[in-house]
Amino acid sequence: MLDFQHIPFDVWTLVFESAHPWPPGSLARCARTCRTFHDAATPYVYEEIAVRQYSGHAKVHTAFDTLAAQPHLRKSNEIIEVELSSARPPKNDNKQDSGMLAASWAADLALLPNLESYTLHAVVKHTVSCDFLEAAVNVLCQCAKLKHVGWQFEIDSRRFAIAGRLTNLQSMKILRLSQTVLKTFGTWVTQKSTINCIHIENTKGMDIEILPQVRETFLMKGLSRLNIGKGHSLTSDALLSLLERTPSLQELCIFYDNFAFAYGHVDLRPEFCGLPNLERLTVHHQGVGETSQYADLMAWISILAANSPLLSLSIRSDDGKQSRFVGRPILKLWPMLRELDIRCMELPYPSFAIVVEQCKYLKVLTFLLRPRHMKQYSDGLKADHNVEIISGSQDRRVRRSVTSYFNGIAKKQDALTKPVTVKLLILGR
Repeated sequence: MLDFQHIPFDVWTLVFESAHPWPPGSLARCARTCRTFHDAATPYVYEEIAVRQYSGHAKVHTAFDTLAAQPHLRKSNEIIEVELSSARPPKNDNKQDSGMLAASWAADLALLPNLESYTLHAVVKHTVSCDFLEAAVNVLCQCAKLKHVGWQFEIDSRRFAIAGRLTNLQSMKILRLSQTVLKTFGTWVTQKSTINCIHIENTKGMDIEILPQVRETFLMKGLSRLNIGKGHSLTSDALLSLLERTPSLQELCIFYDNFAFAYGHVDLRPEFCGLPNLERLTVHHQGVGETSQYADLMAWISILAANSPLLSLSIRSDDGKQSRFVGRPILKLWPMLRELDIRCMELPYPSFAIVVEQCKYLKVLTFLLRPRHMKQYSDGLKADHNVEIISGSQDRRVRRSVTSYFNGIAKKQDALTKPVTVKLLILGR
């Protein structure tokens, strides 16, 4: 048997590298196990730095103190995530003002020349002072490898003028844009020709009234990934009119608000021909509960992705409303579909069998299983399909046989009154 102490150090570095990404905290615990693990794992610990409650107290400087003392670790860090509790110092800290805090933060950030991703959260009033933001941007402009920034606070025109100085970015994630910035944001993205991914988490303010101005600047032909989050009041037609300006999209995550029809309707009727490069589509929706509303949603999706080489389709209900799956006929539009997530929709076994038959390349299917349908699935899956169940929490996924899964379900069948979300891995494809 190979002695633990005789395993070459290079092998341990490869072990820690190949196990990435690690569950939160696991890598740091490994680094504290012994000196060999410490030396092998520590560079990977500092690839991602998360700073919570950055307000000038010593406890949040630990990571940066280590980087200052061990310069070789500065080559490793790629991602930093900061949660700013306040752009000003705490009331009980009279020795520090906001200018000193910004200068201190800039000095810490300067220790990360190889930084690739930077995210700034603001948990108090969802804002960051312009002084602090400018100090951070001044340093980030010196990071030649910076590719992604995340501004998890509202960006108004003053803050946008500061944040917009960053160049060579490839992706950007923003909590919310003010209406003034929304009207010109598309023009800025177009000018930054390197940007291919935009994520807007909250689109409150993107209303029908300003749609003409937003649409006029939303000509983002180079964009390959786009997220339009909740908050807007755009109808289904208005969303299509916006998306026809982004023909190169490969990944799209979009919020479909059925309540938007109550805000007023603008008859745009765009000559929309679909997104010819779209491969991954995620639709979050609210206000869709009745079968007819789900039918309208699926019809809208069929227009959106009519000519798309879709590989993954996910439909999520943000308000928890459920329905029977009504989109079976349109699946013929995407013969190459490999992943279908309809966890808000009930899928009886006969419909499941048809879906699997239509989508010859389907490998992963997530749906809603009601207790009354479990007997059908238990019998049918064993006889007709070679599948495994994926169950457990996100960081502890387990593949189980159909027999094992339904035997476990059967033991608590009487206690089951609510539908169960099931994720199937279809084998042999």
